[in-house]
Amino acid sequence: MDKAEGQIVLLRHPAFLVATGLLFYFLAKTFYYSCFSFMAYKNSHSFLMIARIIPGLANLMLYALLLYAFYCSSKATKLSLQQSEMKTNP
Repeated sequence: MDKAEGQIVLLRHPAFLVATGLLFYFLAKTFYYSCFSFMAYKNSHSFLMIARIIPGLANLMLYALLLYAFYCSSKATKLSLQQSEMKTNP
């Protein structure tokens, strides 16, 4: 394995961001589906509001983290390309 050149900042590491986004998405969906049958049986108005909000927030968080991971990945790729060009062109 290659040795890392310094510390990894997790909030800028694309793999961590994607994994975190998927974790929060599936946790929210699991909570939603586990409570759905019980709350649908009760037929409460507050459940209908929550049933619309939870999937929307889960999708929003997932897509926001995926976009940020893509941004960090492209930024890291640009930096590595610039560094390799500087090494080849003294």
